[in-house]
Formats: sequence, C-alpha cells, structure tokens
Amino acid sequence: PNSGAREESTRTPDAETAGTCNVYRTDPDLPHRFNNPDCFHGYSQKTNHPLYRTSNQMYGSKRPTVHDIQTQFKVTSRRFSEAMLQSGMYRDHGFNTSVEKTRVMVSTATQENRSNNTQLYLWFPSDDCLCDIST
Repeated sequence: PNSGAREESTRTPDAETAGTCNVYRTDPDLPHRFNNPDCFHGYSQKTNHPLYRTSNQMYGSKRPTVHDIQTQFKVTSRRFSEAMLQSGMYRDHGFNTSVEKTRVMVSTATQENRSNNTQLYLWFPSDDCLCDIST
C-alpha cells in the first residue's frame, strides 16, 4: 500500500514505533496521524471466541504500523457535496408514461390458463345476455 521508496531493508523493533517519515520518504504535508501510527487507538479491546471470529475481525484487531500507513495524502474538494447539501438531490417531476412491468413471476402454464379463460368469456355469453339462442 505504500508508494514511497523504502529507506530501510529490514524491519527493526524501533521502526514499529518510529514515525513513518523515519522509515519511508513521505509527503511534507502528511498529517500528524499518518506520521505517527501510535495515534490510532481502539484496537483489540474486545476478544471474541476464536470459533466465531471472522477474517475482518482478525485484520481489524491489529494496530497499523509504519509499513501499513500511507505516505502521501491528497486533499479532495468537498464542493460538490456541499452544493448537494444546500440544494438537495435532483428529483424528476415529469409525467411517467412508461408501462410498468410486473415484478411477480408467473409460470407459462398460468399465463396459458389465463389466456384460455379469456377466450371462454368471449365465446360463451353470460346469463345477463337477453338474446334468444333457440331461434
């Protein structure tokens, strides 16, 4: 994860507690928290049963060392997010003219039964029909 050139070839016990700038070539504007990994707190306070530990819990329980911390820090602008916060998200108030598809999955046999029943209604008139078929 480090993009800087490494100055030391082997890890020493002092390198684990030393600043990142003592081991790697870092950006001069690197924030204090990235230069001193001892600033990060809250690792491995709670121990879970080993049977129920996940790989994310094992990875997250380890404190970062100078070899894990980034050597560059590029600030990004929050101008877009601030503008969205002030004005809100875009909402389309147009008239919806598209046909919505059903989200219910129907088997082919059920679809055929429905179409056959529709044809039955067309061929056999209902009791409300006043036509005389006997003539």
